[in-house]
Amino acid sequence: MKTPQTTARRLLLLGVLVTAFVSGCSLLPEERVDEIPTLIEPPPSRVVTYPVERMTLQEEIRGLGRVAPTLEEKMYFRQSGRVARVEVQPGQAVKKGDVLVQLELGSLEHDLQMAEIDLEMARLELERRKLNAPPFELQVQELNHRKAQLRVEFLKERIEAATLRAPFDGIVQSVRTRVGELVEEYDTVVVVADPTALELQLEIRRVEDINKLARGQKALVEVARDRFAPATVVQITDIETGSSFSTAKMVHLELDDGIAASGLRLDDLVTVRLIVQERPDTLAIPRAALREFMGRTYVRVLEGDARREVDVEVGIRTPTHVEILKGLSEGDIVIGQ
Repeated sequence: MKTPQTTARRLLLLGVLVTAFVSGCSLLPEERVDEIPTLIEPPPSRVVTYPVERMTLQEEIRGLGRVAPTLEEKMYFRQSGRVARVEVQPGQAVKKGDVLVQLELGSLEHDLQMAEIDLEMARLELERRKLNAPPFELQVQELNHRKAQLRVEFLKERIEAATLRAPFDGIVQSVRTRVGELVEEYDTVVVVADPTALELQLEIRRVEDINKLARGQKALVEVARDRFAPATVVQITDIETGSSFSTAKMVHLELDDGIAASGLRLDDLVTVRLIVQERPDTLAIPRAALREFMGRTYVRVLEGDARREVDVEVGIRTPTHVEILKGLSEGDIVIGQ
């Protein structure tokens, strides 16, 4: 039988247990509920567009030209040999006939001296026999004299072949050998130029550019920063490349107002824009809007919110724009890549 004291004790014990349970739960870490992140709308894609416009386009070949003499001679030997004398240096003024470089002659000079003595002796003997010698003996002596002459001429030619002389009055542009060096036949040894007459020279090596060259073409030459002067192609010559698989051309240009008026000097390097062809008042788009894939040439046209692909036929191309021959009209809006 439960007494009132027993019931009270049980209630007190239950209260203690509840209190302890609640206190224990308060020691546990609070459970955190992650918030659902807010989704951010991605920024709208940026579309770069260009209008189809009318403008003047020029197809150009660009390169680095050099102010060069119109008369320039590359000097070489027609025989190999070792260099004995180098009489000039770059920048030196020379007169026509001055010795530039000479190969070792060996005994040629001594042989020439002996041959000249033989020639003089043959001449004297011929003069003596002309006085009273029979015709047969006179004829023999004439042959001896002729033989001595040929010997002297031969040795002089041998010595001259081993000697390079200035072909005209000018300036030594470069010297490509030194004393004691072995040079091969037809290797350029010295370059002599006439600095009184100058032109512009532009070297072209790309086959696709070479096929576009023609005499009389117009060009623009940067004679000062961002200042271009008109020029004209006056000659196109071959450049020896040493290979049958490659070709190169040298384009010779004259400034319309002359080199002297431009302020350019010998060996200055200048930017040259060779104008291959020009299209005035033609439809064009920026190159960034033209697309090419698997032989197809097309653009993407923007019409309101719609986009569509349009095949186009193009003409000349410049570094920044492309001529449109078919497929688009002035004012159309094309999308860049």
